[in-house]
Amino acid sequence: MPTLRVVPAAKEDVYRDIVRCAEEFRRDDKGRLIPEGTVCRIEVGKRAAFGLIRGVRGIENDPKQPSIYLDERLRASLGVEPGTEVGVSFRTARFGEFWWAWNSSDPAYRAMARLAVLSVALGLLGLFAGIAGLIVAAR
Repeated sequence: MPTLRVVPAAKEDVYRDIVRCAEEFRRDDKGRLIPEGTVCRIEVGKRAAFGLIRGVRGIENDPKQPSIYLDERLRASLGVEPGTEVGVSFRTARFGEFWWAWNSSDPAYRAMARLAVLSVALGLLGLFAGIAGLIVAAR
């Protein structure tokens, strides 16, 4: 679990649930690299939040600096303040991807997740209606 300095997110990352961290520190509990664009569960102490992980190239002068860039919403979820150093662990989110999208601060992700649930519900409704029609026709 690396100790990283909390830095406010860049303007373009605010309300997009993007977490930026240098590749060197973007490792899971088994030491495997977590690729950019992966939805991760970020844990600080007993608090956790989901975020889309990205690199820091072009954001800071020294991409090897042990920093984590979080917007205000993610900092509040994790209970951290800018300038503090915290132990951070990352875990790849499997089913957490959906939870991340459902609760995203970006309305595009949030709408996409909610439309997906509506589509599945309507598909199941159609399936059950089709099965009911076959049962009625067979009698």
